[in-house]
Amino acid sequence: MLNCGLTELRLVRPRENWLSERAVAASSGADALLHAAAVFDTTEQAINDLHRVYASTGRNRFMVKRW
Repeated sequence: MLNCGLTELRLVRPRENWLSERAVAASSGADALLHAAAVFDTTEQAINDLHRVYASTGRNRFMVKRW
């Protein structure tokens, strides 16, 4: 995210502690984004002031999704 110049992380109902040691290690030095993240209860609340939204999810990269 930070490599692409995106600096405003908004999380909607995160399942786990986004500041865990594992999350900080996975951020590869961009943990400032994690510490500054805004947390929302709904997607609507998280994006109501935005014009463009990018979303991601933590899926297993070896997952096969059949169409």
